[in-house]
Amino acid sequence: MGTITGGEAREILKDNPVILLPMGSHEDQGPHAPMGDYLLAEKIAELAAIRASKAGTRTLVAPVLPFGGADWFGSMTGGIAISQTTLTTVIAEMVDSLHRNGLTRIIVINGHGGNVG
Repeated sequence: MGTITGGEAREILKDNPVILLPMGSHEDQGPHAPMGDYLLAEKIAELAAIRASKAGTRTLVAPVLPFGGADWFGSMTGGIAISQTTLTTVIAEMVDSLHRNGLTRIIVINGHGGNVG
């Protein structure tokens, strides 16, 4: 969704496409991997949207929510965390915003096991 224009959005979104909302966290994954485990959720969402759209179900990917709700990794070097309460509020407000635009087919793709709400 981040790459379409406002005009394109008005045209595409009037048909209530499926919206994939990827999310994850930003924490130390060890010396072998990048800190953003939201990257995998975002890639899965992108690939799923391509596949679904090719099969006839228009599907778009919302901007990724890159923060997780787990206090324990917020203190890690480079880690960024928000509270579970804040995470739940942000997701609810994102979904409410999409609903106000007439979008009702929203799927959250979670890339971090600690994100609950």
